[in-house]
Amino acid sequence: MNEFQQFALLLMLTASVIVQFCAAFLALRLMKLSRKSFSWIMISTALMLMAVRQLIIFYHLLNGGANHLADLYAEMAAFVISLLMVAGLFSISPLLRRIYSTSNMPDGSLSGLASFGELFEKITCGVMVYEATDKGRDFIIRDMNPAAERIEKTARQHVVGRRLTEVFPRVEEFGLPEVLRRVWKTGQPENFPLRYYQDARIAGWRDNFVYRRTGGEMVVVYNDVSAQMHMQEELEHREHKFRLLFEQAPLPYQSLDNEGRIIEVNPAWLRLTGLARGSAAGRPFSELLTRTGRQCFQECLDSLKTGGSAADVALELRRNDGVLLNIEMDSVALRSKTGDIEQIYCMLREKSGQEKEPDVQVGIEKQARMLALKMVTEERSELQRKRLSMFGELTAGMAHEFNTPLTAARSAFSLMREDMSPASPHYEFAEMALRELTCMADMVERMYRFHEPVPQKCESLNINALLDNTLVLVRSEMRSCRIELQDGRAETVPPVVLPPGAVMITLVNPVKNSIEAMASGGILTLRTGPAEQGGVFVEIEDTGTGISPEFMPHLFEPFTTFRHGGMEHGGIGLGMTAVLRTLDALGGTVTVNSHPGEGTCVRIVLPAEIKVSC
Repeated sequence: MNEFQQFALLLMLTASVIVQFCAAFLALRLMKLSRKSFSWIMISTALMLMAVRQLIIFYHLLNGGANHLADLYAEMAAFVISLLMVAGLFSISPLLRRIYSTSNMPDGSLSGLASFGELFEKITCGVMVYEATDKGRDFIIRDMNPAAERIEKTARQHVVGRRLTEVFPRVEEFGLPEVLRRVWKTGQPENFPLRYYQDARIAGWRDNFVYRRTGGEMVVVYNDVSAQMHMQEELEHREHKFRLLFEQAPLPYQSLDNEGRIIEVNPAWLRLTGLARGSAAGRPFSELLTRTGRQCFQECLDSLKTGGSAADVALELRRNDGVLLNIEMDSVALRSKTGDIEQIYCMLREKSGQEKEPDVQVGIEKQARMLALKMVTEERSELQRKRLSMFGELTAGMAHEFNTPLTAARSAFSLMREDMSPASPHYEFAEMALRELTCMADMVERMYRFHEPVPQKCESLNINALLDNTLVLVRSEMRSCRIELQDGRAETVPPVVLPPGAVMITLVNPVKNSIEAMASGGILTLRTGPAEQGGVFVEIEDTGTGISPEFMPHLFEPFTTFRHGGMEHGGIGLGMTAVLRTLDALGGTVTVNSHPGEGTCVRIVLPAEIKVSC
């Protein structure tokens, strides 16, 4: 080997050593982006051993130990291999970063909040970023977003760099540091239970989610739910007052639906009639009356539908033991915003054989009874209104917070699916995860839309055409369940000027419920026509399993699902609640008649136009 060849070998050895040390360092860096730490340690070790070997050859070369051309060719091959290895490590580095960032949830959803400036600054929930010190025994605040500043009533520059226990003196009693230590050690995210926190500066209920980022930082995402908790406490207090008033009243009370079926009774009513509480719910009150009493009771219902109350209605009631009682009934109707009867509250009293008291005394007692009955009705109405308002706010808040991680998860799985070959064994799982996340996102969107006001963009609509569109949406379900359609729609119906999206909500949900009630086949009947009070009516009738009487009073309550023939009704229980809420906003009505084992009929009346301007 001549001097030129020895000089070339010397340069090649120098470059190979530098390249291999750089490759080993890069492999150690990539080790942080992969759970396969052992593999990356082996790669780094092999590269370092190769570098040490070439340093030894470099030493022998300086001492004249390399005299053969084979040494030059071998080191040229080793240098090329080193370059290829470095190029390979550089090429897979972005892929590893991408896979890791999209496959490590919840890091893929909110872990980069401090980096994603706009999201970190504008998200409505509070976000605090901590750094562990003293091996996880304490934590230093590294960042907080504007929502956290608003909740904690402080400024970012006043807390960043300070210890958690210094900024929030009673946080140890709250229990958050213990959760932070546990998550810091295990790396498993936790939902911190809803707790009340108070110190000299702030007080309120907190709902926290804690997790650890890839770099070891701790992130707490939380909400101040004090307003919701105070509203819930008020609702529970009002519910307790109403229950005491209803249960401990010395006179018999009952609540009925607009068809006269019993919803709820108090102990005094049970003592009067001799019935058990379980046998009263869902039973028509007229079944307890004689023929004369039924006629008077029907006249009372008719007057309530046109007026506000009915007093001193004389009825003949047959007790469970067959004894006839002469009773008097005072009734007050609880109405919705549109004026439809939601419930009827009745107070019963047994007639005594004594002579009638003077008219003045009777009038005073009558006014007192009606006043007490109206107080019960107004308390119940206010309770229902506040419950629905609280539910709407909670639903919208939950949906808003769920939407951010769901969107990030969908994006992550979409990117993973794009990088996979359809022949990959994991492609099917990524496709399934993306499909299920999309379904969850749609459900969250429906929850969020539930709290939004009814859209005010109105159009001239043909109800028959909208029902045709509805049938197109459910055609496959009807075919698979072997459901026959009976079309009883009028050929011509007057047009209505309403928001099309809102009207579709009122049509699609009852039709889907009818199909689910006829899983083994049946007949779906649709009827339309002009309504007596103006506008149009739609009737959706099925021959399904029907709804049990005990469930009927809760039909329009949110998150209430029913069982059809032993099978749980699908969905999240917002369908009929959304129908009622939408019709209330439009000025329409909905009534449901159902008989177990025979079927259900839903009658919807839509006004000619919405009551507010479009």
